[in-house]
Amino acid sequence: MKILLSSAILLIAAACPAIASAEWSYTEKEDLMRGVTNRWALIASKNDVTLKQPYSGTAQLGIQIRNMPETAGEDTLIVLSQGPIDCSFKHCIVSVKFDDSKVRTYRGRPMGSGLAGVIKLEDQADFVERLRAAKRAIVEVSIWRHGPEQFVFEPTGLVWK
Repeated sequence: MKILLSSAILLIAAACPAIASAEWSYTEKEDLMRGVTNRWALIASKNDVTLKQPYSGTAQLGIQIRNMPETAGEDTLIVLSQGPIDCSFKHCIVSVKFDDSKVRTYRGRPMGSGLAGVIKLEDQADFVERLRAAKRAIVEVSIWRHGPEQFVFEPTGLVWK
């Protein structure tokens, strides 16, 4: 199943044009001005959710790990294909269960305004380490005017340095 991101999220998410696959996909792009290679890894949730008004249709969640050495550094983004993730202007809360472990809470910052479809995680190193070791991850985010939703990932096979 392919769900194209809105143009606003597309600009924020940079080189990943779609939440396209429940398996890891990888993109590399040369930054000719800075002489470096920018890298992205993206995985989509295995499920989607049907949104209530004011949205219509379904939404899928993506996890994007990116390394942009000369601009953003290495970070992890949580990307909702439709609708904004409900965050305060200071931080967002993302709850994650890796395999059978206890639920962990990660803080993030909205990319753009407080109502954005993209969250940048604060403790991305811990998140990526646990994601790499997991066979299954359930990620819960609160969607503005909709409430909390859970998205299932099978992140096995992540190749990331």
